[in-house]
Amino acid sequence: MTDAERFHAVDRPDAVAPGTMRSYVVGGEPVVVVNVDGEFHCLEDRCSHSRSELSTGTLRGHRLQC
Repeated sequence: MTDAERFHAVDRPDAVAPGTMRSYVVGGEPVVVVNVDGEFHCLEDRCSHSRSELSTGTLRGHRLQC
């Protein structure tokens, strides 16, 4: 599988500034993109214990709290 098959562009890199997050829909699934110190991380936009959207939570350093 190539990178093009594994990864999906959702926006420009500057759309998610360091220390922020933003929600998107990729392939019909809600995801949250988090920029931690210039590194991008993509997670399912769902908290496993409170069933809320992670993107409505708080990003503090390397921790995303729902």
